[in-house]
Amino acid sequence: MRVTNLEPGNVAGTEFSNVRYHGDDDKAAKVYDGFKTMTGDDIGNILLWLIESPAHINVNRLEVMPVAQTYNGLTIAKQDS
Repeated sequence: MRVTNLEPGNVAGTEFSNVRYHGDDDKAAKVYDGFKTMTGDDIGNILLWLIESPAHINVNRLEVMPVAQTYNGLTIAKQDS
């Protein structure tokens, strides 16, 4: 049996920020202003790659983030619009 811990950083287009801001869509959208996030499709493609990997290979842990985000405190480098 293979088990992978997939740890994505910022992913836009999900309900995460909407829940965080209690359904305030404008506030939730502003979280992602000024930088290119990952999408649900990006994460889906990674999952597909994991599933289609040869049976003798296991990826134990995979941390992925958009290039504008660092792992140190999850800092985001936003660009001026």
